[in-house]
Amino acid sequence: MGIITTAFVWLVSIADSIIYAVVMFFGVIVVIIAFALSDGDDYWAEGGMPLPENTKIESTE
Repeated sequence: MGIITTAFVWLVSIADSIIYAVVMFFGVIVVIIAFALSDGDDYWAEGGMPLPENTKIESTE
């Protein structure tokens, strides 16, 4: 009975690692696609909002 339990635990651990690998693989694919589809003025730290084109700071020249 102990051999069956050990084999079952071994198979479940292999299945868990395969599931984790597949989920991480698709997660990386989603992040790569998100970066590939972003424009030059998309800033993720700003919540995806583009920065303003003209600033309100006046030049001292």
